[in-house]
Amino acid sequence: MNRELRVGLPSRVVQELNRLIAGRDPLAAVSTLELWCYLGERLLRDTDTTSMASSLEVRVPFLDHEVVSAASALDEQQRFEPLGKKKVLRELALGDLDQSLFERPKAGFVLPIDRWARDVLKDEISAALGDRTLCETAGLDAPAVGRLWNGFLERAPGLHWSRVWAVYVLNWWCRQYGVSLR
Repeated sequence: MNRELRVGLPSRVVQELNRLIAGRDPLAAVSTLELWCYLGERLLRDTDTTSMASSLEVRVPFLDHEVVSAASALDEQQRFEPLGKKKVLRELALGDLDQSLFERPKAGFVLPIDRWARDVLKDEISAALGDRTLCETAGLDAPAVGRLWNGFLERAPGLHWSRVWAVYVLNWWCRQYGVSLR
């Protein structure tokens, strides 16, 4: 076991994070940890990777170091209250925009894989998941894969696109690289 790790992080990182949040109110501490551990380590990396794969340049103006520093310097109540309303952003940066933009539920970005699988890629996925030899090469039970695909096409409750997609990608990968998992 690596004795240099604490809570899944190198000890020096844990010490630095503890130093950054020491004495801060809980919301400010969580914000700092999210900025370091989630936004910086996950979201920006994923955005960078996917945008580069599409030759797309993505800019994140609210993460400019001066904007982040200014927001971090605000007192806790001004910065966070009322919770979830982004009051400072509304008042300072987006004052001229239609307020209805803020009066709706948060919406994340979701890839339309469900629609693609049922439409544009349906024939390709049907062929791959209906290929008994390919399924068995990938270590899968071909009849079970067929039931999974048919259930997905019939919109069986609780059958999310990610289950079908994972099987399809595994089959594709095994075929592409000549790998057998039997």
